[in-house]
Amino acid sequence: SLYGECYGIVASLGMASLSACNDDSMDRFPIEKPSEETAFKTSLNFKTYAWGLYGIFTNKDIMLRGYNMTGANTSYWEGDRLANYVRNGRSLRSIANPYANHGINANNTSGYVFSYIRSVNVMLDNIDGSQMDDNEKAHWRSVGYFFRAYNYVELIMRYGDVPWIDHVLTEEEGRNDIPQRRPRAEVAELVLNDLLYASENINTGAFAKMDADGKNTINKHVVDALISRFGLWEGTWQKYHNVEDGNPELYLNASLKASETLMKAFPNVGNNYDASFNTEDLSTIPGTILYKEFVYDVIAHNTMQFLRSDASAMEATKQSVNMFLMQNGKPVHHPDNADTYNDKTMNDEFRNRDYRLYFNIIPPYKVAKGTSGTTWRYSTTEDYTEGGCFNNPNCRMDGSPESDREYIDLMEQISASTGKRLPVSNWAGNVLHLTPHFFGYEKGGMGTIGPMRCVSGYFCWKEYNTWDKTIAGSFQVGSADKPIFKIEEVLLNYAEAKYELGGFDQSIADKTINVLRPRVNVANMNVAEINENFDPDRDPSVEPVLWEIRRERFTELFGEGFGFYDIRRWKTAPWWINQKPLGVYMRRTDQGGMPDKYIFVDEYGNVNYEEGYMELEPTRPDELSDKGWDDTFYLYPIPAKQFTLNSGLKQNPGWEKF
Repeated sequence: SLYGECYGIVASLGMASLSACNDDSMDRFPIEKPSEETAFKTSLNFKTYAWGLYGIFTNKDIMLRGYNMTGANTSYWEGDRLANYVRNGRSLRSIANPYANHGINANNTSGYVFSYIRSVNVMLDNIDGSQMDDNEKAHWRSVGYFFRAYNYVELIMRYGDVPWIDHVLTEEEGRNDIPQRRPRAEVAELVLNDLLYASENINTGAFAKMDADGKNTINKHVVDALISRFGLWEGTWQKYHNVEDGNPELYLNASLKASETLMKAFPNVGNNYDASFNTEDLSTIPGTILYKEFVYDVIAHNTMQFLRSDASAMEATKQSVNMFLMQNGKPVHHPDNADTYNDKTMNDEFRNRDYRLYFNIIPPYKVAKGTSGTTWRYSTTEDYTEGGCFNNPNCRMDGSPESDREYIDLMEQISASTGKRLPVSNWAGNVLHLTPHFFGYEKGGMGTIGPMRCVSGYFCWKEYNTWDKTIAGSFQVGSADKPIFKIEEVLLNYAEAKYELGGFDQSIADKTINVLRPRVNVANMNVAEINENFDPDRDPSVEPVLWEIRRERFTELFGEGFGFYDIRRWKTAPWWINQKPLGVYMRRTDQGGMPDKYIFVDEYGNVNYEEGYMELEPTRPDELSDKGWDDTFYLYPIPAKQFTLNSGLKQNPGWEKF
């Protein structure tokens, strides 16, 4: 199973030096003379070695890693932060996105690393000389191909052209023929061919059971999940970026075929959207294909400690909140919602929305302080009368006992008793008495505490629950499992690939998107009613039906790190990165009087001192002469230190400007 971040090779193999961990110090192409013939003999030898390869799922050089274990802001959120879906809530009136702010360059990046590829090749190079039979060799070759492909998918999506290294380099090769970058289309096809081989040859014969190598290990379903993902990514990248010698249909069709296989194998999705990130044993959740397993006192993470302290500051923007549909299945600014949608209070804004909004962003509420920091009570009419707490300028906030508890009551209805309940509390159980809770502003009263603060008002709490352990001074105690592959992503891959190949219609919507919506209380997608006016907020460069398919991906996978991969492969990054992000609508008199440092603007961007949307950044980044998205950013820069190791290396175009 996926215990742990890295496994060294057991002593019985006599190969402790061949750990499969990634090592930042090994950024150049590794040189290794094969000397493992006596260690790789039996299927058990290969199985034991392969345990070490699972460290890829917590590798910091893989954006969609299973879990970093040292804070939610540095793991799943990273891809969505770079895409501008979310931002760091400590950044008030400054450009928070590192690409919009031109804060990325070749001197402050890493990731052009091939030591893990070497670790996989060590295993692959020793298969033919082993004592295994043909079936065993095919199985372990398939496992190796999966792990190598998983790393190569990341390298291709970051750098485009990359070297293809399919064996352990000898000393002579390392000295005289350091591999140079090969065209993206060429390497991508090699990766796809390896995955297609693995899909056909893993879990056959003696390995026919999907858990033949143990619970929660690489099997045919996992290989097909990577084909589903990679096929969509590479197919759309090649299509929208016009890759030389590319073949988008090859990848999109591979994604469709793998997705169809998985949709038959996993016909059901879990009825609880929140369970994917807040369950102790993900094997019990329908549709889970592979996950990172955590066990208290064995291998644990610090998610809850981090999220429920003052360390986490990941927040959504108004633009991201607007992506979540109304429960009638239509966008907030759809003409049919003109008389029902109102965002002039957070209560109104969140009413009748896709439940996925409530499971990702803390809804608004207010409670009165109890007899201690860990207790509370509902507000009453007396609190709003003269002399009551909420009539006191030091703790006043417009509202009523009914509005104060609206979402407290709702979360009790839709969330598990140990899941997302309001009011929220910090790691020690001290109650936060109201949201939104603004960073650097404690006047909100009622004993407000440091945790779960932001400047937009939309604090991200995707991984919040009340059962995972939080212990003072003991950070890695969380045991909620974290998903790596799940059927929900596969359904969305299938829907998007079908559209790109011209085959998306109502029947496909019903097989994919409309499987996801009932569990989050959103009406089914009706393809026929999606037209140019369906969403006035749509990126106008994207066709309306495709926009709605991408919206479903946004809301279903929000907070899971897919964002920066997606906006780059779609070639729509300027629309996302160049936005001027806004926050929740507030009044100067709210929460006892909002400080002057918070600026409000109307829907046209004009400053209004008395009320308006929180202005998080003073201008659109692209309106500044040296800021905003540059198409150079579609590919990462190769880290500068690599050029001292490989004189023949060439930088990706445009990065010399940064």
